[in-house]
Amino acid sequence: MDFFFFINTILITVFGILTVKLVLEYKMNISRNTKSSNNKPRYGFISPSATYNLLYKSDSGDEYIVIDIRSENEFLRGHIRNAINMPIRNFKNSSLLKDLNKNESYILCGQRHSSSQKAMEVMKLFSFMRVYCMTGGMIEWNLHDYPTEK
Repeated sequence: MDFFFFINTILITVFGILTVKLVLEYKMNISRNTKSSNNKPRYGFISPSATYNLLYKSDSGDEYIVIDIRSENEFLRGHIRNAINMPIRNFKNSSLLKDLNKNESYILCGQRHSSSQKAMEVMKLFSFMRVYCMTGGMIEWNLHDYPTEK
């Protein structure tokens, strides 16, 4: 009887050690995958309502930089809080674009999203990692009566 108890105790201990080892390896793999996924380029579209929620209602809003690609006059009439004005007409040649951190997350907005989409393609060429184009542009933003600054 003592022999079987001893064998069972050893088996349970070995099984427990193997289980802990597998769980730790699994957690390490998830951690590695999460870290590496942050280094993958991401490009896409974001709605004005999602942009509003992200920038005004979320704790992660400070992680995004809004680039308004409209003309300076349009920008001065009203823009999203803390947006940077970089008109599309000189977007490729902008020294400001060259000075931006390529690892930050950016949201592009124009009057409509077609010009923002062109700007996103330029940022892809410059190897920016995370760039999102706001669909509908400032026209749709204003239709929702979201806040603007002058």
